[in-house]
Amino acid sequence: MPSQLLDGYSSQYRNKLIAVSLVVLLCLNFLIQHLLHMQIHSQGEAAAAEITQLTASKVEQDAESIAANHGFSTLPLAKHEAHRFVVNERSVVLYHEPVWVSHGHLLIFFNLLFFGLVLFVHRWWFLYGKPEPKEDNDERTLLPIKSEEGYALFALVHWQCHSPKEVDLQLHFQLALVKGLSEFGTVAVKYLPSGALAVTVKQVDTSKGMELAKQMHEIVFKVMLAFRGDLSRSKVKLGACLYQENKQQTQVYQSAKSALAIAQNQVWQHTHLVHLTELLARRLNEDGEMLLTHLKTGQFSLFFQPLFDFLVEDVIVSEALLRVSHKEMGRISAKQVMQHLYTPEQFQFLDRAIVKQVLSVYQQEKSFGKVSINLHINSWLDQTFIDWLEQQIVAAHGGSAIGFELSIEDVHLHGERLLQAFRRLKGLGCDLYLDNVTQTVSLASTPLIKQVKAIKLSYELVHEIEKSAYRKRTVRQIVTQARGLGIPVYAVGIETQSELSCIKSLGVKGAQGHYFSAPLEQLADIH
Repeated sequence: MPSQLLDGYSSQYRNKLIAVSLVVLLCLNFLIQHLLHMQIHSQGEAAAAEITQLTASKVEQDAESIAANHGFSTLPLAKHEAHRFVVNERSVVLYHEPVWVSHGHLLIFFNLLFFGLVLFVHRWWFLYGKPEPKEDNDERTLLPIKSEEGYALFALVHWQCHSPKEVDLQLHFQLALVKGLSEFGTVAVKYLPSGALAVTVKQVDTSKGMELAKQMHEIVFKVMLAFRGDLSRSKVKLGACLYQENKQQTQVYQSAKSALAIAQNQVWQHTHLVHLTELLARRLNEDGEMLLTHLKTGQFSLFFQPLFDFLVEDVIVSEALLRVSHKEMGRISAKQVMQHLYTPEQFQFLDRAIVKQVLSVYQQEKSFGKVSINLHINSWLDQTFIDWLEQQIVAAHGGSAIGFELSIEDVHLHGERLLQAFRRLKGLGCDLYLDNVTQTVSLASTPLIKQVKAIKLSYELVHEIEKSAYRKRTVRQIVTQARGLGIPVYAVGIETQSELSCIKSLGVKGAQGHYFSAPLEQLADIH
């Protein structure tokens, strides 16, 4: 079997597979040739029996035609094999082509079929046959895999490049990373429909953590470079966490997300690694508890970022933004708060505080339009939280004034589980905004698409869009898809007149950002 067909596997495994396949193939070829010889012998006996029944005068006339009808000849030909048959005490010698000549097409077909079958079973087992550990909740899909011993590295990779829809990226990344990182440990890869990559490498030498992260970044870059020849390394960013198996998996995931955010904010640093030590893990837990204490004592506030519609020339919704007072870091945002929370209970406590505060503001200022809220995916997947949320909205009579923003990545991962919850909220009058859209996706097949009120482009896609032909093309494609579904597209993070003019020309219906207004502490100030 050609070794290049086994790309992505270790040389030891490949050599064993080739050796075993060749042995089995030789045995099967020997067996087939034996069966064919038996068939030829049987046909020869039948031909000899007919020939012996001929009279002496007809032997020369009819013997050759009888032999030919059974695949033999009575005349000795070059490279033919002789077969002697004894029937009724009469001896008949017939000649036949070697098996590998007369049945060569059958042998070639069988060998090709065998090679194809071995390759198919081999690839299928590598990609799908290995059992995966079952999780109680689907929200664990992205969480790093626990290492049986020693350390492991969990990485999140994101790139600013359009990938072709007809290519199986899961297979591409699986083969490339397994082949390129086999010296570091056991590799598990998950490609997300949103366009990001989650990679876990188990049994990692702690001294090679940064080397592994850089090698992983280089492999992903080269895979994407094959699709986009002008791609630069700065467009591929990687955040990684080196951790021990006893660490909380949510802490590992949040640490990797924080590392990715740091890499994305740097011009020259494309890879950032966090080592989740005991000290850091304890500090993270302490920070989380401290922030929860601030929430419990009311040391937080909500700001509102207005979203302007270009057609109506007015604010259509205001996004609620959390700000928590921290004695060391000052006033921090919800995104920074999330990096210090690691359990479903902590996330839900934060979300309950936000919902209560928004509904309280709505009760005081009912005439000031709709407010949208960002909640954590763990809360959306908890039935108890959804029941509580529904009760709060009904009690406040605020369904028509409340909307919810959900990342397109979370929708792709948990769409079916989210569908029932959003149908209930839709019945109360709540809207759903598909947030953080960074690249072209098949919106028509996106779960919850019928519940979506509007699509919001991410800051990364919109920032300085007038300078990027690729991002212009991406936005135009998203707008075209959304227009076919009757859904408006809005932009987030507009800061300059150039950005505003560009997105308008691409068909974007509205925007929010500092160009229009900074987040305001009073909802009434927006109007």
